Amino acid sequence: MSEILRLKSVGLAANGPVLTLSLARGQSVAIVGPAASGKTRLLRYMSGQEAPPTGQVELMAKGCWPAPVKDKKATPQQLARTGSQAGQTNRATEALNATRLWDHRQTPISELSPSQVVACEMLHALSCEDGLICSDGHLDHLDPWALRSVFALVRNRLASGCSAAFVTNRPDVVEQCDLVVVVHKGEVRHAGRVQDLGKKTRHELEVVSERQVGVRALVAPFGIDVHENGESLILHAQDGQQLAAKLLLEGYGDVKYIVHRQPTVEECLLGLI
Repeated sequence: MSEILRLKSVGLAANGPVLTLSLARGQSVAIVGPAASGKTRLLRYMSGQEAPPTGQVELMAKGCWPAPVKDKKATPQQLARTGSQAGQTNRATEALNATRLWDHRQTPISELSPSQVVACEMLHALSCEDGLICSDGHLDHLDPWALRSVFALVRNRLASGCSAAFVTNRPDVVEQCDLVVVVHKGEVRHAGRVQDLGKKTRHELEVVSERQVGVRALVAPFGIDVHENGESLILHAQDGQQLAAKLLLEGYGDVKYIVHRQPTVEECLLGLI
């Protein structure tokens, strides 16, 4: 799978941690972090709109950004046609359907709701034919039903060779991406696959045992936090440690059962910021 974007030692500040990342065609990346943490700057570096203070960015296609709505008298249909290339009216129709604007395609922008106006801004990016689909928080402001259908269209665009980079603080959006970059105070805290987020977050195991002293002795070598909860113990362990502790405890006759709760994406993200 060919690359569409390559970042090499890119920093958000002149002096600070750097990011090396590659994005292949068909892949998506979520950029997450608190307000003013550097999310938008990083997206602008990725899309080629700004040059980073350090490092190199190679973008092998164009960046497709949402377009601000300037003419409040315009209609969604007009915006969709403007965003599509000549002869690509089907892409305009797909974008209008995905954003749930088809039934309002002839309605002036001034008469639409705030979330529908955001959807109108997304029309240009969703009409992208071959490039990097960008979104700077727009997905976070879509209605839930529109978000679902927009992501269905994004997956189709990815399958046809596009890639996507989304600034978002919604865990459900992050879950649908391949990669995630977590930034905080102008520094990259994490960059990698979404499924690897759990490796930096403590897992929870609930152990029900008749003699808790024995369980404490068994898990002590793992450096696991132990808390009592009635007749059970709550263990918090890093990824990897929790598996070793679970295997050991399962061979211990005094343990009635073990419940292993994986951390959610939201918990993983909060643990990094």
